[in-house]
Amino acid sequence: MLAELFWERYADQLPFQVGGMEMAAVPLVAGILMTAARKGYNINGFVIHKERKKYGRMNAIEGDVSDAPIVLVDDIFNSGASVEQARVVLAEIDRTIWKVWSVIDYGSRTGIDWQKRHGISVASVYSLGDFGLKLSSPKSVAAQLSFLVRWVNKAASTNHHYVVPKSAPRARNGLIYFGTDSGEMRCVDGASGETRWNFKIAAGKHKGIWSTPHVTPEFVFFGGYDGNLYALCAESGREIWRYVEPDWIGSSPAYAADLNLVFIGVEYASPTRGGGVAAIDAKTGQKVWELPVRCYVHGSPVYAADASLVLCGTNDGELLALDARTGALRWRFQTTGAIKHAPALDPARRQVVFGSFDGGIRGVSLDSGEQKFCIQTGNAVYTTPLIDGARAYCGSTDKYLYVIDLVTGEGIAKIGAHAKIFSSPSRIGRWIWFGSTNGRVRAIDPETFALAGVFQLPDAITSAVEFDPVNQMLIVASTANRLYGISVTPPLAPAQTPGGQPRVDVTALELARLVVDAIVNRTPLPDPEKYRLAGTLPQGGVFVSLRNRTTMQRIGRGGQWTFDAANSSLEMSVIVAATKACANLTADSLRDANASVSLFGPLEHTTLEALSHEKFGIVVRATAGAKLGGALPNSPEYSNERGQYLHALRNAKIAEWEGHTLYRHTVERQAEIPGWPVYGAPFPYEEPELTRFVSRLLDPQQHDRPEHFGSDFTDRLSAVAVTRHANSAKTFTTALLSITGAANPA
Repeated sequence: MLAELFWERYADQLPFQVGGMEMAAVPLVAGILMTAARKGYNINGFVIHKERKKYGRMNAIEGDVSDAPIVLVDDIFNSGASVEQARVVLAEIDRTIWKVWSVIDYGSRTGIDWQKRHGISVASVYSLGDFGLKLSSPKSVAAQLSFLVRWVNKAASTNHHYVVPKSAPRARNGLIYFGTDSGEMRCVDGASGETRWNFKIAAGKHKGIWSTPHVTPEFVFFGGYDGNLYALCAESGREIWRYVEPDWIGSSPAYAADLNLVFIGVEYASPTRGGGVAAIDAKTGQKVWELPVRCYVHGSPVYAADASLVLCGTNDGELLALDARTGALRWRFQTTGAIKHAPALDPARRQVVFGSFDGGIRGVSLDSGEQKFCIQTGNAVYTTPLIDGARAYCGSTDKYLYVIDLVTGEGIAKIGAHAKIFSSPSRIGRWIWFGSTNGRVRAIDPETFALAGVFQLPDAITSAVEFDPVNQMLIVASTANRLYGISVTPPLAPAQTPGGQPRVDVTALELARLVVDAIVNRTPLPDPEKYRLAGTLPQGGVFVSLRNRTTMQRIGRGGQWTFDAANSSLEMSVIVAATKACANLTADSLRDANASVSLFGPLEHTTLEALSHEKFGIVVRATAGAKLGGALPNSPEYSNERGQYLHALRNAKIAEWEGHTLYRHTVERQAEIPGWPVYGAPFPYEEPELTRFVSRLLDPQQHDRPEHFGSDFTDRLSAVAVTRHANSAKTFTTALLSITGAANPA
């Protein structure tokens, strides 16, 4: 009957062809074609897979698609999601949809918008009203984002055999780095999508580079299924070294700048040597240590700098915690399924969160390996959780994204994707982003869990969505080895604070000014949760200098180095440095001050021979103990590299013969311009305990303030932090306490 109704509408509009999206459209297309044959109509038909086949010819479309106009048929037309997927798949072969015919049209707003956006009309046999029904209230939508593909970068060949997590793109300084199944590590211009350089390895038939690269200012580290770990020059793609001992590497590297080590999971063909976790010298490519395990290690390691641990899962279901310097086993946690993706660190609660093929999402103690919670999903978990404040987001192949309260260990929500999730979630702007095997990229509002936007690509998305801040684009890789640069409208909004208010974008200099203002006015220091750094980020740390406005004589300075930017609050680093710069100054002297802020690029392990006192700042860090100090470039206090090095040693109070590590970093300076207002703008007063602490900073003579920060500073701050913890509030004081306990202040 339905086929007859179709032909009553369209018989006089021949020639055309009929297609549909599996599964519901399969009987419709078949019935329409069979009826056409009986009526003597010569018509072509085809079916589009929801997910491309992984065997045989690995087709996305079954049947030939001719040049004739296309009528797409479906059982229902609601949001337009399935016909949008069909439209995108057909666009890959330069075909467009002429008309859409459905059995029931729900008349939804999103469906109507889809028709208007693409200029495609929808006809139907029935509407909901024909059955006495009406559409229920639409699902909550946080914001309607629109997307535009700016460029596509295609690899030399495609491989659809494996729909699993592969090499995720990494954006750095406007360039995008990613690996392909065809064995290419590519560097792509983030603005145009043009390939800057391409490094080819000897790939196997179906697996090339599944390793997500780790990119530093100098190097690109990645593994390949040729069994090698590579270090390339980030600028040119020239090979620096390769480590050749394993037989295969599918793992992604973790990099410890403070130890000069690259950690990687490895695989062996030997029946007595399944795999291992290895540490490789980042400069030479020489193995420093390796812990062998029974099975392959497809999982990727993560480095916990404050605990000096490397954490990595294995295919026999163990999460291993290893001493980062020696490889000695600290603890192991056993699950009943393989752990094939990197764990995530939750430093606020000192726990590790990870997924397993037994369907569990677990949190275990970073210190002991004791399980804190387990959320059971309906299928294997092959993603890395996203830690966002007090929540974790983790996708499962049961087609849901799980939201977990990290304080209680309880599930908060599960968000359906209608397809398997191999794409590890990312926090970009206000939203949580992830892809799925039906080719859709979704943005979820973390406050309401409403869908903020969805974008359709022709092939499965199994890797994390990346963001290029230089070119303001989403970067998405598909399993077809295609890389997409996608702009978003409206532009990605500021991240939300826990209370739902948008974070304020500020430069590092503006944030430092807020600190000085607060100290002058004896008001609470700015809450880092309320601000977001814009522009250049101090990934390696920050140095704040205060000078008298009239004499330009320096009156205060303070710094904070960051050895693990990914797990640190850069906003807090600025607040810490600015607070220390004010430590021994009175309110009157601060009113007459102006500030400059030096932003450090990532800290790179280096040698004295590789320094340039005109180009790089340096940091020296004691091998034993907490002593460290630095020296900025272009200082009148030294005229060569050795002078800069000795100056840093003096600042760190480290003798040249003592064991220490040397780092270098780029520097960008932000300084106040003439005419900026003096400090002292009014701020609300709300925290007596914190104000008493700030009072000690304002007038060191009145309050017996020591000349330099010492244990008194830390002890005093601890009391404030405990008070605020009791109120479950996140403030600067609690954050600063965690920093002083986990990192070495400058």
